[in-house]
Amino acid sequence: MKFFAKKFLKLSSDIQIKRIYKFLSEIELKWSDEKIRSELISNLFECIDWIKYQNSLDKEIIISLSSLTKVSSLDEYIAVVVFFEQLLGINKRDDQLIIYQQDGKRPISSSIPLNLILLNIRSSYNVGAIFRTGECLGVKKIYLCGYTPTPQNDRTSRTAMGTDQLVEWELIKDPLRLLKELRDREVNIYALETAQRAQLYNQINYPQQECALVLGNETLGVPAQILNAVDELIQIPVYGWKNSLNVGIAAGICAYEIRRQWDAGNFPK
Repeated sequence: MKFFAKKFLKLSSDIQIKRIYKFLSEIELKWSDEKIRSELISNLFECIDWIKYQNSLDKEIIISLSSLTKVSSLDEYIAVVVFFEQLLGINKRDDQLIIYQQDGKRPISSSIPLNLILLNIRSSYNVGAIFRTGECLGVKKIYLCGYTPTPQNDRTSRTAMGTDQLVEWELIKDPLRLLKELRDREVNIYALETAQRAQLYNQINYPQQECALVLGNETLGVPAQILNAVDELIQIPVYGWKNSLNVGIAAGICAYEIRRQWDAGNFPK
């Protein structure tokens, strides 16, 4: 991509802003290649001079672009890119962001015998986020029940950012059948729900053996028949007006506590 003065100055101011953002995004993408980055930035500075001469854009935009001459780090550069994203109303998802820290550089941690049961989770983004969290914490397996979307859903897979290829998962439509199978294997089963008889998640001594955590629908929670079929109900205390957390965040909080106890106890893997 390259700017040419004659062609660029014929564009409307709205199109100019969009082209500048596209150019800024390309520089971010090529940031690690110093030679290419320098060439692109040089051309961008020429463009900035044309814009100043034309005086067609808002003063705040000119100031933001001019600040690029003082940028000395990627963090400072991204601040300018985000300015244009906000200006254009662009909200990037996690899978659209450039990750500069390489995955897999650290040794893969051992997994723990924790299963996550996602029951009638409606949002594919929530499911993908739980896959990502589960992989980071080393969960054993994720069961998808009811109408919970699988990683075959494109949005789920994109949000999972590759972790759906690393965590074992299985689609079992009937949750009661799954719970019976787990009970037959003597797996301790917990359900996360804001019920009166639920204990605080961090006041439970999780067993030194395989366990499972049921997470329910974002609006309706876990059905009563499932609550009656598990060993224990747990909840996360909240202190605001809203009585519950996003299911993806709640899954991470509880799974982290189970992981913490597992590691602290040095239980056999």
